[in-house]
Amino acid sequence: MYQNLWRMWGWHAASHQECMDRVTEYVGLLKFKRYFTEGYMFNRSMGDQLFLICAVSTGESTRLMKENVEALRAGLTVSECYWCRFQVYTVHGVILGNIAGMTDYLHHGQLQEYDLGRLILQLADMQGMNASQARGLLGMSSKQGTLVSVLGQALTAIRVPTWWAVNTGLCMNEYAGLDVYVKYLSPAMLDHTGSVSHWVLNASRPWYERRVVSAEEWWRCPDWLSYGQRDPGLGIDAEFERLKARILVEGPAGLAVAHQQYQGNPTTMYALLHEVFMESPLMFRIPLVRQHWLALSCMEMQMRSHREEQKRRGMDPQQVQRALPSPQVLPDLNHPLRPRI
Repeated sequence: MYQNLWRMWGWHAASHQECMDRVTEYVGLLKFKRYFTEGYMFNRSMGDQLFLICAVSTGESTRLMKENVEALRAGLTVSECYWCRFQVYTVHGVILGNIAGMTDYLHHGQLQEYDLGRLILQLADMQGMNASQARGLLGMSSKQGTLVSVLGQALTAIRVPTWWAVNTGLCMNEYAGLDVYVKYLSPAMLDHTGSVSHWVLNASRPWYERRVVSAEEWWRCPDWLSYGQRDPGLGIDAEFERLKARILVEGPAGLAVAHQQYQGNPTTMYALLHEVFMESPLMFRIPLVRQHWLALSCMEMQMRSHREEQKRRGMDPQQVQRALPSPQVLPDLNHPLRPRI
């Protein structure tokens, strides 16, 4: 199944055993390292120099995210949002969106000693804010919105006109690839709402020439292949967003509600959990949520593998659609399925 989905053909270049070994290894990585990193990118002029600022998540920021979420659920005020601990890289002379320039070894970012929180304080001071006002940009109350929207408000306050929100993780569609989801945000659109553009990295070479890279190494990959955006035909609407919020807040209890709502529609449920992990990678640590995701991933991959196989046989799109298996019911929450090779 995985060989067809990932198009791992070409036995003249690799033995069958090598192929199976790589499949087994990569499926193991998908099971145990299926998380998303988070990052933000924006341009900033310092004097007469233009810099691309890249702020990326770290282990410390992930730990702080958990504390932030627990505090906000309890109705408390957060003095420092998790993104304050993001590592900061600066890339000289590169414009936001210049992917070739960003990944060129001549322009590789320089890791700075300060984190994103300290950078915002420095830039706020340059805008003439007093210390109290600047510190206020880094925290939030439970009634102020989301952690992501508060970052948008802080960037707006330091006069950043537009920025990218980037999430990366190991790819399910391509062997050794990375899924990268990019959202273009601005003061008029602060939060993770609407559609994201989907890119797949490290997938342009034949599979037997690829090296598996971690989600944190996305900036090392110069080949970005566009995969479009989230499918508008998935029925993603206000109800979808409401259920996503319930899973983020209630965990397994919210998952049970979404499971009942989308019973018989595994594709939409797959998209729902995918976005949950993009917004809160820590949700993947909840065993029941993680097992349900893996089961849905297996079902989704079976459907995609079937489509690929039918296309290889020369069937036109309408014939492929008619030949697809009938919609499957979602896995039982008490007995989730396990992906298999």
